[in-house]
Amino acid sequence: MKKIKGLVASVIAVSGVALFHHVALADDSSSTKSTGSIEFTQSEAGALTLDHISKLSFGNQKTSGSSQVYYATLDEKDGKSVPNFVQVTDKRGSNAGWHLTVTQDAQFANGTNVLTGAVLKLDKGILISEDDGLAPTINQAISLTPGVASDVINAKSEQGTGIWVGSFGSDNATGEKAISLTVPGKTKKVKGEYSASLTWNLTDSPA
Repeated sequence: MKKIKGLVASVIAVSGVALFHHVALADDSSSTKSTGSIEFTQSEAGALTLDHISKLSFGNQKTSGSSQVYYATLDEKDGKSVPNFVQVTDKRGSNAGWHLTVTQDAQFANGTNVLTGAVLKLDKGILISEDDGLAPTINQAISLTPGVASDVINAKSEQGTGIWVGSFGSDNATGEKAISLTVPGKTKKVKGEYSASLTWNLTDSPA
């Protein structure tokens, strides 16, 4: 910005005539540079983390000779029922993307008794975030095959920064029908609890 040093206007009376004499000092202009800086370090809590995985429960069921579809009960958060969900946090700052898969390690079993032909399916997935990052992609109607990894969420480069919740159901009504276990009628069902383990794998690059 130019700074005007001074402007002098003098009035001189000569023989009844007023002469206006303007004297203007030359403008001075100058510029100086300054700098601003910020240094980033990675969060001590972990840069890319899988924060939450809902435990799935299909409750107590009566044995049946016909094919049945059972649905996972809702999860609970802060004392309230919510759809089952997974949560991923990406604080790396590299915007490199990430990839989440799930593997059903083996078929549902009760000791040596196996629910042959039972199919676990994850559906109605939506992504929720309060951050301003670009949304990843969540797969729909994921039918798990024991021993085979299935894609759940994929964040390409520039996507998935901040905290992202992959919710199976947009609300409790849809969440109650989002995760299912289908058991064929012909499958032998011995009294007792059947269980299966799921391995969730989060990698630091997109698929």
